[in-house]
Amino acid sequence: VAYGLEITSSGAKSIEKASGDSVKLDCEFTLAPEDSGHLDIDWTIKAADNQNPDKVIILYSGGRVYDDYYPAMKGRIHFSSADQVDGDASVNVTQLETTDTGLYQCMVKKAPGIGSRKIFLSVMVRPSKPQCSKEGLAQEGKDMVLRCLSSEGTLPLTYTWEKISHGKLLPANAMLDSIGGTMTIKNVSVFASGSYRCTVKNRVGTDECVLQMHISP
Repeated sequence: VAYGLEITSSGAKSIEKASGDSVKLDCEFTLAPEDSGHLDIDWTIKAADNQNPDKVIILYSGGRVYDDYYPAMKGRIHFSSADQVDGDASVNVTQLETTDTGLYQCMVKKAPGIGSRKIFLSVMVRPSKPQCSKEGLAQEGKDMVLRCLSSEGTLPLTYTWEKISHGKLLPANAMLDSIGGTMTIKNVSVFASGSYRCTVKNRVGTDECVLQMHISP
């Protein structure tokens, strides 16, 4: 039977964000009349192994906020609410970095009540704008390779090619490599001429480039 202090947040326990984004880590709670002690809130990043201690990143104690415990997040982490006593221990983290990835724990204590909540945050890099290029002799009957490459982005990156002019159908003999970003066209015909768009995406973003191809008879 639940009694006393209780964490009431029911949001996602696992969050994916892109670097540079902001995130809210939810930790709302309710108190009971018997919870009469001082309110203490601490947020930690759990160590990846059991050898190292958890890192305290922000805390509330004795009616004061201490947000400079963790140099890597100084100036980027704040409590969402101006008054934690109202039952909101959630925090906002801004300008996310990939090194912010980890398991976060919110611990709320008001004796004799105690409650905690864990959230896994994964921070990834969006794909950079890809470079489109082509190689081969742009002549009917020859082989052409269209290339698309994004130099940055958390793997896996997935590439897709589409024709955006002249009927919008890819050549029937086009071979696509969604991981390598290439489209190979053997024995190319003049009907393959036109505009092609490559789109690269991963779990947190997408970008594209466009390439023109003119096949001479």
